Amino acid sequence: MGSQRAKWATLLARISTGSGFGLAGLHQAGLRRQIAARMQTRGLRSHEAYIRLLETNPSEYTALTSALRSTIHRGARRGQMHPGRAWGSQLRQWTESLPLPVVVAEGIPSTRGVRLLACNRPAHELLGQAEAALKASGDQWQWLNPDRTPCADEDLPLYQAIWRDRATDGKRLLLRHDDGQARPVVIDACRLSGRRPRAIQTIQTLGSQDAGPG
Repeated sequence: MGSQRAKWATLLARISTGSGFGLAGLHQAGLRRQIAARMQTRGLRSHEAYIRLLETNPSEYTALTSALRSTIHRGARRGQMHPGRAWGSQLRQWTESLPLPVVVAEGIPSTRGVRLLACNRPAHELLGQAEAALKASGDQWQWLNPDRTPCADEDLPLYQAIWRDRATDGKRLLLRHDDGQARPVVIDACRLSGRRPRAIQTIQTLGSQDAGPG
């Protein structure tokens, strides 16, 4: 988690309370609002002081990422987090503007399966193969419940959101690579507005000390 906090600190150091950082519109403003709220909560007046806190305090990293995840999903439920009406390249551009691992997928009515629409770079780095977000098992990755029993495809947050319109808030799973190592993560997922069954999922990694029943 330390390396992730370092990445966040590098990213957030580029955000000023004025213009700064190259996120567009709502995403930039929303991120700045979350930072301002956290600074007020912590009683910090300077952006630099907050960055130092973020670098050294794991709980602050967790609080900020959780707040941002909540913002993303509230907007998605209201249908306000789409990049306009176009989905292809604009959707990918939008997901890349977010510092959290984000996956967007849609259902395939003929097979009741799920296909990938967008997966940003942080998600690629975490998953290895983006398609790992769509299935509980595969050639390299596998999703496990906190007790290390296999998680069925239909119990994955993306599947639940797409086919059952059931939002997932803070589901804990283990993400296992083919080397046998399992990484604890927390997942949020919710259905996107529109005719097609689509959903957005964000993933937050946890330290091994934070792993446990969700």
